[in-house]
Amino acid sequence: RDLHSFPTRRSSDLYQPPEGKAGEVEISTVRTMVERGGDRLFDHVQRPEFNFLLLTTEGDGTHMLDFTEHRLEPGTILWVRPGQIQRWGDTTAYDAWVLIFPVDLLSTTTMHLTEAGSASGPCWWSADEAAAADAADLVALIARTAEDESLARELRAPTLKHLLSALLLRLAAQARTRPDAPSGSEPWLAFRDLLDQEHSRHHDVAWYARRLGWSTRTLARAARTATGKSPKD
Repeated sequence: RDLHSFPTRRSSDLYQPPEGKAGEVEISTVRTMVERGGDRLFDHVQRPEFNFLLLTTEGDGTHMLDFTEHRLEPGTILWVRPGQIQRWGDTTAYDAWVLIFPVDLLSTTTMHLTEAGSASGPCWWSADEAAAADAADLVALIARTAEDESLARELRAPTLKHLLSALLLRLAAQARTRPDAPSGSEPWLAFRDLLDQEHSRHHDVAWYARRLGWSTRTLARAARTATGKSPKD
């Protein structure tokens, strides 16, 4: 079924940064969020308008993302991107750090390298992969920075942004070491990501070429090299 037609409730009520910290990285825990908002915020299918990362710290649970169940156990990481269909599992079975950040926080370069705007980008990391990326240490540093009241906002906000970018880039590096990691040229990856967003509305290869700033011939060559198929296919 088309994800964009799936009935959901918005989950923007989960994103409630403290006063003076709007637009920053917000960090909390699943347990704290349940205590603050109640189970009603977690008992339905959602399509978030923001990004959030889950770094599981204890217990054993699951989280549905785009109709795929992902295992949550100590050390694993799950990245939910804006617009994806998601549903929380049993939030009493585990706890996790939750990093919430708005769509426009990351730089263009970080967005591209981490596939932040693509629903096809990597979304789950094993405990071993997360450990290789020093994820727990970076999340702990983000948590300390977010709570450091002695740090002026004009310093705190960019510090959090850079720490988050470092975390996501290190996770992206781990994802690229996987045997099944996608490969392809910049035109192919850009075309694939735009196709993910616009396939229900646009079916003309020339439209994608114009949006991306490449010729249809460049897209055709990139698509055939990466997949053996034409852009239209």
